[in-house]
Amino acid sequence: AYRVLKPQGELKIAEVASRFSNVDVFIEVLAEIGFNFVKKDDTNKMFIMLDFIKAQPQKQRKSRLINVSDLLRPCTYKKR
Repeated sequence: AYRVLKPQGELKIAEVASRFSNVDVFIEVLAEIGFNFVKKDDTNKMFIMLDFIKAQPQKQRKSRLINVSDLLRPCTYKKR
């Protein structure tokens, strides 16, 4: 998303709430790679909506390497 969005472009994420191990760390990681956090809507019990704006390019961005499995769990569905 960072590569294809223009500066000030909007990134909207809608994800199943149960996938997040820690939403705040997820938001921090996106901030480190160049997105400004706008808002979080967690009023729905099944989904979390996150809004970001792509920041102006910086000369040097550094981000910590994080294992994706530490941020997002796999989707598991119940058989009905």
